[in-house]
Amino acid sequence: MFNKVAALGGDTPLQVYAVLWDTAATDIRGDCGGTTSYSIKGLVAEIGRTRETVSAALNKLLDAGFIQIAGEEQNKGGSNNTVWRVIHPRMLAAVRYSIEVMGPPSQRLKQMRVKAKRPDTTRYYETQCSWDF
Repeated sequence: MFNKVAALGGDTPLQVYAVLWDTAATDIRGDCGGTTSYSIKGLVAEIGRTRETVSAALNKLLDAGFIQIAGEEQNKGGSNNTVWRVIHPRMLAAVRYSIEVMGPPSQRLKQMRVKAKRPDTTRYYETQCSWDF
């Protein structure tokens, strides 16, 4: 999987993915892929890149299907952190097909980030995995 991420170009997507992969590994959900709520600020501190560089890497990973937005959770400061799902390798083809049908997830993320018109996204995300293989 890391070879495919490296093919996205640059080392930042690979560094971001490695951090997300490592922290999501503690979330045991079988073939669903694990989740992690690493903030962009936390990723910046972890890998030593700028916020813009980390955001661009996350967008590349989203659009290539390696990660998804699993939901949001409120942090101690009262704002929301994105919960990232690291896609299980067996699910990559299905996720990429959905991206082909629905369009790039990074565009939907940009719409979600507009605070004045922020939609309620709680009904769009599953809390439990329901895939059977």
